[in-house]
Amino acid sequence: MALDQTECSVNQRLRWLFLVGVAFALPVVVLEVGARALLFVTDGFNPYYLSYGFVDDIGTHSTEYDGYTKFAPNSVQHYVVSADETIEMQINSDGFRNSFDFREPKPDGVFRIVAMGASSTFGYTDHDDETYPVALARRLNTSYPGRRFEVLNLGIPHFRLEEIVALAEAELRALEPDLVTLYAGYNNSMVYKPRSEGSRLYRLKDWLYEHSVAWRSVHPMVAELYYELTRALNRDLVGVPNLMIPVTVDRTQVDHTRAQIRQGYRAALREFVELVRSSGAIPVLISQGYTLHGQQFGLTGGWQSYRDEVARVEARLDRDGEIPAPFATLLAHRDLMDDLAAFAQDNGLLLVDGIGALDADRSEMMATFVHLTPAGNERLARAIHAALVAGGLLPNTAR
Repeated sequence: MALDQTECSVNQRLRWLFLVGVAFALPVVVLEVGARALLFVTDGFNPYYLSYGFVDDIGTHSTEYDGYTKFAPNSVQHYVVSADETIEMQINSDGFRNSFDFREPKPDGVFRIVAMGASSTFGYTDHDDETYPVALARRLNTSYPGRRFEVLNLGIPHFRLEEIVALAEAELRALEPDLVTLYAGYNNSMVYKPRSEGSRLYRLKDWLYEHSVAWRSVHPMVAELYYELTRALNRDLVGVPNLMIPVTVDRTQVDHTRAQIRQGYRAALREFVELVRSSGAIPVLISQGYTLHGQQFGLTGGWQSYRDEVARVEARLDRDGEIPAPFATLLAHRDLMDDLAAFAQDNGLLLVDGIGALDADRSEMMATFVHLTPAGNERLARAIHAALVAGGLLPNTAR
């Protein structure tokens, strides 16, 4: 009898839990279905909203490979500049932003350069013919009409150096590059640990963003509310794994985070160079331009040089013993660029001074904190070209 009562009690609890689950899940499902149907209809019956979360999303380059992602082949990526302008970015059959498909094996007589990096190499804010890999290819082929040059753009937005390494390990050897350039650093300095190592709540937010149309629709408003809350409390409640939140961090936190970022970047840089060399190519390192000017939580006032911005943040840390978390990204970025230069010198590698090239007229060169204007991409391409010539890394280019 007691056993029957226990079983009955367990069954009642299970039914209660089931009903609670249904009561919670039903409005969520209704909201998600409604959001998908509404956006499907209002966006010209676009099937993107019906399949979102069930197929690869080119908007977040979610075609997954071993340790990295890239875009769905033969697709078009969109970047909304303003209400009046949307940039279409062509993705080739290899899943990268190029106007041509990569030829394997490499054609005879072609000198092939592979440009690796994140969104500033990919070319956010730029049209297909305005990125620095395209500008470099154009300069080389125009300057040396007797030679054939290719510059392949393997930049993928949001990549930390660890993901660039995974991409290089999987893709480089088949491409048979002669030179491989690296232009990256910001994502390591901003995302101080991989997103997969964020708190459970943060990882849940990421999962919802990748699978729920309803959540993605309200995400900007939720993020803004969270920023206001963290600003008011001066505390990160979610465990965000990046420094772009409006809280202050003291010197101890800044030093610890910088050391953590530096250690991971150095290890990945060594691995990257070893992979490039094992593919038969020569690695070329490029220091990356970055500014806090004009960011939501960044520096205010007139434009300054990269080193002047760094000095301004260091002076504030010395004076107050703390700085806004986004300011720490600049100090971490400077650390990584210093490490990049030291590594190049210690290992006999060519270092292109991208920071110096972009420092003059920075307001004309920088489209955002790290992305370049068309003029900035042309300036960077010119600096890379000049450095390759000075370093004797181009083939016989006599006309």
